[in-house]
Amino acid sequence: MKRFVNLLLGGALVMAFAASCEPTGTSNTEKPVLVATPESIDATGEDITTFTVLYGEEDVTAESRIFLASDNSELINKNFSTTIPGDYEFYATYNNISSDYVKVTAKSGNAELTADVSTIYSYESSVVTFTLTQEGVDVTNESTLYLIPEDGEPIPQEGFTFSSTEPGIYNFYATKGTISSNRISILVSEAEKPSNWDFRKRSLVLEFTATWCGPCSIMKAGIKSLEQEGWDDGYVAECHSGDGMAVNSILSPLATLAVGSLSFGIPMVTFNFADTPRQEGHGGSVPASAKLIRDLTDQANSDYPCTSGANVTFGEAGGNMKVTADIAITEAGEYKASCWLLENNIQENQNDLTGDPQWNLSNHINVLRAVSYIQDLTGEPMFSGANSTQRFEWEFQTSALKNKDTANAHVLVLITKQEENGDFIVNNVIRCDFGETTAFDYAE
Repeated sequence: MKRFVNLLLGGALVMAFAASCEPTGTSNTEKPVLVATPESIDATGEDITTFTVLYGEEDVTAESRIFLASDNSELINKNFSTTIPGDYEFYATYNNISSDYVKVTAKSGNAELTADVSTIYSYESSVVTFTLTQEGVDVTNESTLYLIPEDGEPIPQEGFTFSSTEPGIYNFYATKGTISSNRISILVSEAEKPSNWDFRKRSLVLEFTATWCGPCSIMKAGIKSLEQEGWDDGYVAECHSGDGMAVNSILSPLATLAVGSLSFGIPMVTFNFADTPRQEGHGGSVPASAKLIRDLTDQANSDYPCTSGANVTFGEAGGNMKVTADIAITEAGEYKASCWLLENNIQENQNDLTGDPQWNLSNHINVLRAVSYIQDLTGEPMFSGANSTQRFEWEFQTSALKNKDTANAHVLVLITKQEENGDFIVNNVIRCDFGETTAFDYAE
């Protein structure tokens, strides 16, 4: 049996409006149109894009201002050239009305810049060595390497090596004469390295539930029974709807991501943001529900290979809660990382159909209270070279906890990877209790 919940009609959907960094205009006024000619140039410093601004059919270029969007610097001559390859966005203003963005691509020449490693560590005397080739010929000794700073002009380097004790992501390109190479990024990491790169995998078990839902009690008891046995092949996050533990700002985007709908039956259990496996409704009894979750978790763990792990510390920082995660990647790909705050021992009356007080279902555990990156629940992009480690830090306010007691708090660090279907699927989950450190956990 199951109860049907509609997040739209049930009042659980909260619309959130995000401020945009794009230049603003007025919706009831015609916008100027910025035209770039051409939209693609060679990154030689000599190839030029010229801009024109139209207002209706009128050319108003002379009366307009044109800006590089990344730093809002004005193009006084209304044209653009560069020796740094990449994509650049521009906008124009006319009579205080802003145009839409226009993209110009600066293409690299036939020179290819490579590096022997993509990650070095700030606490080691490690060095990156670059090589520039042109049509397969090594031209490093005839070329110049440049560091691209966040602000200002590119900085020529002495030679084709780089090391640093300052953590961060550093961008480089090289030139041979007027020919520019591609740009590449190097991560200088302060993160701890694992002793090996074969990690144990756990799945995200996402349980949509509610205190008013009687059938949900049977699924909750099944999961509780598993955890009391010491089962930890997956980590559970309870997402509540329409009760005192619901966090509406999370509920709607999470349902959209994990279920693909705002209207579905509960209890609903999904795994790793994947389409399958999933379970709508309980298993018929507490033991059957426990077996169902165990079996589905085993399936979820086997669907995608584990290529990540993390060392996580969770503690106090200035009155708030701070998480530090050293995330290790074993296989190149597109990865993201995020952190979820969960709370145990929240007391709210549960509509209980089990009839068995041993489960103490009005004492709620694994309740989702906050996420590190609400803009994208699959996480923040990682610099993810093979056999590399990157440090992430997140903070949560103690006020996010319903009982404001950090002793009942734990976090889940989620590492997602883009799979062949284009979706970011949870690759591994690491749990850490408040005041503790969870070390890298290796496969047996």
